[in-house]
Amino acid sequence: MKPKNLEDKLLYRFVKTAYIICFIGVSLVAVFLGWSAKPTPFIDSTKSTLACENGKQYRLDDAKIYLFSKTASLSNYEEVDARKLCAYGVLNDYSSEYQNLKTPQYKNYSINTVESINGSWFSVILWWVLGIGISYIVLNLLRETLNYILFGKKFDWLWLIIPFGLLAMVFSSDRDTEK
Repeated sequence: MKPKNLEDKLLYRFVKTAYIICFIGVSLVAVFLGWSAKPTPFIDSTKSTLACENGKQYRLDDAKIYLFSKTASLSNYEEVDARKLCAYGVLNDYSSEYQNLKTPQYKNYSINTVESINGSWFSVILWWVLGIGISYIVLNLLRETLNYILFGKKFDWLWLIIPFGLLAMVFSSDRDTEK
C-alpha cells in the first residue's frame, strides 16, 4: 500500500499514535528512574560512631541506631539504648536483665557522623541513554512489525540511522579528544 492510502486508515493512525504515546511514557519512566540514581548524601551508619564518655566507641550499625540526617536526633527508644550502651556496655538485649537496668539521667555519649554519597551522575546518564535508546529501538521494531502484519507495509530501516548516527558521533568525538 502507498503511504498516502495508509494515512486514510484509522488503524494505521492508531498504531502511529500508540507508538508516540508509548515512546513518551517509556522515556519518562527512564528519565525518572535515572533521576532517582543521582548522587545523594546519607549518614553511613557502618562508619559513624557512638562515642561514650568512658572512652568506648560503638558503630551506629552495631548499636542499631540509624540517623537520616546530621541534624536528626535520636528517637526516645534509641536515646535510652544509647545511654544504656554507654553506661553498661550492653547492646539491645531484650532480656529481663536489660529491661531492669536503670537508664542514666544525663546524656553520656556523642555521635560522630560520617556522610557518604549514594548514586552517581554516570548512573543517571546511563539510565537516560540506555532507557530511551532501548525503548526507541524496541518500540520502532514493534511499530514496523505491526505495520507489516496489518497493512503489508515493508520494513523501513531508516529509523536505525538515528541511533547509529548518534553512536558514530560519540565515538568519533572520543577519538578527537584523545589526539
